[in-house]
Amino acid sequence: MVVLPHTHPLAQAGAPVSLSALAAETVLLFPRAIGAGLYDGITSAFQRAGFLPRLGQEAPQIVSIAPLVGAGFGVSIVPRSTTQIQTGEAVYLPIAGHPPKASISLAWRPHNPSPVVRLFLAVARERRKMQR
Repeated sequence: MVVLPHTHPLAQAGAPVSLSALAAETVLLFPRAIGAGLYDGITSAFQRAGFLPRLGQEAPQIVSIAPLVGAGFGVSIVPRSTTQIQTGEAVYLPIAGHPPKASISLAWRPHNPSPVVRLFLAVARERRKMQR
């Protein structure tokens, strides 16, 4: 999702945002060490859109991006799951075209007898099928 200050013209339009529309914006990201796959996916998406983002202040965590955007420090791209963080000052809009994605890995001991682990794996496998 694209995160914009609520006063931004693209936020006012309320339509999906193409990444190329953000070429002149300051982009806020989290440290690459927090999530290299997502970070690289986001920066690669900007490159596919034809530009390298002008990076602004680094957010200490992904969850701190929306408040920084709402305070006017720039714009950002975040996972859909972070849209639950509502500041009243930031607006989340879908990305037009093909949004960046990051892989999530799951590791477990194959012979773990825990019913909780087995259920969690079953749910994860089902969600994976739904995403394809």
